[in-house]
Amino acid sequence: KAIHIFEEVIRRFPNNQTEVENAVVGLAVSMRCLGKTDEAIAYAQQTYDEQPNLRAAALLAEGRARMLSSKSTDGYDSAAVLSRLLAEFPEHRFANNTETRHILVSALEKTGRVDDAVEMVKSWLPENATDEQKAESLDWIARIYYEAHRHEDARQVYEELRGLNGGSAEIRARQESSPAFCYWEGGDREAAKTLMRSVMERYPTTEAAVYAARILEAWFPQ
Repeated sequence: KAIHIFEEVIRRFPNNQTEVENAVVGLAVSMRCLGKTDEAIAYAQQTYDEQPNLRAAALLAEGRARMLSSKSTDGYDSAAVLSRLLAEFPEHRFANNTETRHILVSALEKTGRVDDAVEMVKSWLPENATDEQKAESLDWIARIYYEAHRHEDARQVYEELRGLNGGSAEIRARQESSPAFCYWEGGDREAAKTLMRSVMERYPTTEAAVYAARILEAWFPQ
């Protein structure tokens, strides 16, 4: 049903650029969700070739369609497609938004290119970034490392994040407790315990402190 709706939008409103672009992406994603990944990719590529005004939408559509593809038969993958989107249409709303960036980073992670994903996130940080923007970037990088089981790299980034000392007590408590998970996964149980206890003592009224207590109970059951 969703496919027919998107097709109808494209047919009935050809001069509404925004709606048609959204429909192109929606159509490809709907195909992919129905297991028609090859058809979705082919549709996106045909749109790119035949309709120059929809090329940005076509690249996003193909990039998202390839996210669930188990293998690349043509040596091309989601990250490559989305990188083209950012390179060819850097000012387009599909390129210059958080959702597309997250999809691109996820695509890089999926193919094991962790360092490329980290460098990509770093490249998006403005030169005159605020502490809030820096914190958001560092948190994202730390999570990339953590999910890749590069716990020491994640811990170092979390330590850098702690050094910003910004935000409320709740935010600081969460930032300071994050390296504990890296210590734990890396096998340093005592360091993990010490850090969690420090958070509980320094920020006793925060939800992060309550969570730290629960984590310690799980790690060191009585």
